[in-house]
Amino acid sequence: MQENLFRDADEQSAEQAVGQPAVAASYDPGELGRIVRTIRQAVDPERVVLFGSLAGAMPFSEMAAYDLLVVTPMHPTMEWLDLHGYLKFKYPTRSRAISFINLHLYSAAEAAGKMKWFYRMALSEGKVLYSRETVVRNPCNYEKFYFAALDRYELFSGQAGGFLAAAGRSLAAGDFRQTAFLTACAAEMLLHALYGVYYAADTDLHTLTTLLLRMRTISPELYLLLDPEQTSNSRMLSRLDVYRRDALFLFRCGPCRAEIGGYVERTQKMKELIERLCKARLALYNERR
Repeated sequence: MQENLFRDADEQSAEQAVGQPAVAASYDPGELGRIVRTIRQAVDPERVVLFGSLAGAMPFSEMAAYDLLVVTPMHPTMEWLDLHGYLKFKYPTRSRAISFINLHLYSAAEAAGKMKWFYRMALSEGKVLYSRETVVRNPCNYEKFYFAALDRYELFSGQAGGFLAAAGRSLAAGDFRQTAFLTACAAEMLLHALYGVYYAADTDLHTLTTLLLRMRTISPELYLLLDPEQTSNSRMLSRLDVYRRDALFLFRCGPCRAEIGGYVERTQKMKELIERLCKARLALYNERR
């Protein structure tokens, strides 16, 4: 049974399609409809779900963003970064009422496997914008979501603290190469902690700039701390990615003391901010258990 919740006319609103009232001060339904149709043309999804604040569900992005979960029957024909770029090309930020599209692209196997708690949360509370088949909604099990998120927070935040403490000792000893490597490791563990709490899952992403891009709408404070120029390619994280790679293979590598000292300081601020975000999010899950 095919259930197309966006018809061909741009003026067909999402609220009319799903039979739900509009979320107050939310979004332009026609704009969202065009985005969904473009996604359908690009990856032929099985389902597209709007979740988070714009769906009147549990908040996800602190920035105004279309939080979209896209599930494909098989492995997506287009990778996440390519689809993200394609949508940005088709609908430039300056032309949209809402600047950010927070895209989550998974195969059906991933949605039923490693991303199952996140998928169930989004589906149970969100708006199904398009689906090939009738959707059966089940309540999210926040008991399991909470403990899956908590386990990842404790693991990755603990590792980040260890790396950051070691980076401080290396900086004091004048070993800037090791300081850069350890700071990069600490930044990665912090971003994995944030991902683990918000998605109740692990990620196989390790490039710092990509990790930030995937989660940039979660916190404007974090985004501006790591990418103050708002280039979508944090200079600090880009440099740490390079130093981490080069430290393993090149004898002569590493930043000057002033540069890496600044990165250590910002990573410490990053740690404090991410810990605050994660604890607030875990408290929200705990309330819903």
